[in-house]
Amino acid sequence: MKTATVKRVRDGDTFEIENDAIRLENVDAPEINTEDGKICKDKLEELILGEEVEYTEEARDDFGRLVARVWVEGKNVNNAMNDFIEGL
Repeated sequence: MKTATVKRVRDGDTFEIENDAIRLENVDAPEINTEDGKICKDKLEELILGEEVEYTEEARDDFGRLVARVWVEGKNVNNAMNDFIEGL
């Protein structure tokens, strides 16, 4: 497991660390140009922006982003975002 500090949240399922972008594995947030997409981005920022996260690299996607499972303070961020998205 690796650790990094979250520098920027792009949308509801992608964020940036020092030298890379991470896409949450098995999370499909609405597109950022929609109202729900903006709400999901805000939620992900609330959970991880500026925080040190732990993550496991699962793959790289077609855009070169890491696809990962992510935790903050022991909480699974992938599960938290899926639960949030289901509740929209």
